Amino acid sequence: MKLVNGATYRLVNRADAARSLNVFGSSGSTPPSLTNVCLYGTDVNDLCQQWIYKESGTKKYFVSKANPSLALDMFTGSTAGQRNINAHVYAPSDTSYISYKETSLGYIRIWLSDYVDKYLTGNRGDGSNSGRTDDDQGNVYWAKGKENDYRQEWKPMLVSGGGTPDPGKDITVTGMPLGNTEKFHPGSGMVNGTWSQNGGTAKANAVKEFYKKVFKASSAPDSLCLYNLFGAAYSVDGYWGKYHSGIDMFSDGSSKIYSAHTGEVTAVGGTYGIVAIYDKNKDVTYLYLHMNTANTDAVVGQTIYKGDFLGVQSNVGLGGNGGQHLHIEVRKGKKAVPAGLPTINEALTSISPYNYL
Repeated sequence: MKLVNGATYRLVNRADAARSLNVFGSSGSTPPSLTNVCLYGTDVNDLCQQWIYKESGTKKYFVSKANPSLALDMFTGSTAGQRNINAHVYAPSDTSYISYKETSLGYIRIWLSDYVDKYLTGNRGDGSNSGRTDDDQGNVYWAKGKENDYRQEWKPMLVSGGGTPDPGKDITVTGMPLGNTEKFHPGSGMVNGTWSQNGGTAKANAVKEFYKKVFKASSAPDSLCLYNLFGAAYSVDGYWGKYHSGIDMFSDGSSKIYSAHTGEVTAVGGTYGIVAIYDKNKDVTYLYLHMNTANTDAVVGQTIYKGDFLGVQSNVGLGGNGGQHLHIEVRKGKKAVPAGLPTINEALTSISPYNYL
């Protein structure tokens, strides 16, 4: 593996893959010189966990994205237990210059090139600004190299500046409407936390009002419309590692479906049982999927109106794997086909639908 000069990386510790190399401080803060470097729970948006790789002649080093004037460095002061051991940030110097080599599975080992046997090492757990010795939980320090010591292996996860960015880990949301915990794509707009912290009430109300319109129903039970939301990780055979591009809902096997939108019809029928409706005022396309569209009011090239008949709930297309249901998604621009199902390393090509329902 070759690091790219000027690229920004997160460095994930192999012995504690839930934590990354972190300069102590709150997200958005500017760490001062001598701030401790430690492990901390991964946050892909926290600049304190982002490091810019630099090459200047033969010198190689990492600077903190949160304060690019400071490099990953070794403390050489007089404090017992820290001298020539602890990792902190300081102006680039011979105590900052590194070498590295790949071990396996994309991990690298990092050592100080101007010192003998000083390898970057991380203790498991969340560190702090005060825990600065080789015994402290979560502390990062320079130690004698040991083969197969996973504390000394780091995976560079590209953030920017060197090709395709790494989007990071999926998002965990607890307290979902059905009482469960779900994983979401990092591009879903969700953040780690509770359903409530993610604006769950507003999202749920938008979906339920949409359900009432398309099924002409008097109510919308949570279990029928809040079970497979935008950006959610699939948990069914054949779709592991993929993420949902829309919202699913179910009424019954013979329910008629009516349009909640007005616009130009860009596609009808086909493999996915689709009616695609382009709204030129908002420059978005609404895609209703997995329907039996026999006798639909939709005709390609013509305008369809709110309340017009689109089709009958069915299992056409991907619905055949998940049973009969309606899938709704929103794509930017004038489209005629649904979005694909991305992996965590691919961007969502549909957009968050909650404000368009």
